[in-house]
Amino acid sequence: MDCLNGPSYLTKHISRAFGCFARSEMPREPVPSSIADPLLVSVRHLCCMCEHPATIIHHINENNSDNDPDNLIPLCPNCHARVHSRPIMTRGITRNQQKLYRKNAVKKFANLRSLPAAEVTRDEFEELSTRVLSLEHGAPEAGEQT
Repeated sequence: MDCLNGPSYLTKHISRAFGCFARSEMPREPVPSSIADPLLVSVRHLCCMCEHPATIIHHINENNSDNDPDNLIPLCPNCHARVHSRPIMTRGITRNQQKLYRKNAVKKFANLRSLPAAEVTRDEFEELSTRVLSLEHGAPEAGEQT
């Protein structure tokens, strides 16, 4: 009654017959932190496709041993599933599209880092703080009519 064990039985025996690993049995080394850290920081630990928190570093060419930064893209679990799915009647997300998503995300966040920091003097900060506190308490600002 081995057939009652479901897909894991079939997967295990097929992988043995062809001398390969089933997806769940594939030995997988994590992407080295010397490669993963700069990649994740460059996109602020966000998914390159939807900007939700990225928890997966996907290998674009699906070769888990190819840790070339050009082959990696940070994704959230939902987008990672989308990349691996090929629904009927759709084109799916191609490797070139994945690379474009990564390129655009890195470029977007690089532009944000290059914005000049706002310089506020201590007096300006005190004035702004006073105005915010007065607004929170419902007091009219100076010059406003009640």
